[in-house]
Amino acid sequence: RRRTGGSSSDPLRNFTVTKQDVSLHNGTIYSLSYNNHFTQFVSTGEDKRTVLYDVAKKKVLWSDTGSNAVSSSSYSPVRDHFLVGDRGGVIRLFDATKDVTKITKISTFKVKVPGAKICHTEYFPCGGLFVTSGTAKGTNVFDIVTRKIVA
Repeated sequence: RRRTGGSSSDPLRNFTVTKQDVSLHNGTIYSLSYNNHFTQFVSTGEDKRTVLYDVAKKKVLWSDTGSNAVSSSSYSPVRDHFLVGDRGGVIRLFDATKDVTKITKISTFKVKVPGAKICHTEYFPCGGLFVTSGTAKGTNVFDIVTRKIVA
């Protein structure tokens, strides 16, 4: 895919990725989420992998494999954090610091709704809340600190 337009300092202005450049996932890619500077993105897929990718270097920086297909990702608008949700109803929160060799899992928690499968995750603009939607009970809003449903 190719994106054009934007300012000359926009790292995605003339960004092209071909199959020869990168093999992010084996199978379907379910989500892509860019960081605030558009220098990295996180992708998730049916192969149960979460991948952090450097746009300028066209290089995988880090990856993690879960126990279920990972269907959703979202980068925090105010921190170097991203979260992913999977088809088993599990949400994992990661700290993506500047040193990618030190990416750490901050927390893992399961949405306490029987049969929940996470289909989408998204941070609120304030960064203190995020929302999930899925197959059971519709939408849930979580507090990022307590990891509890607030709405």
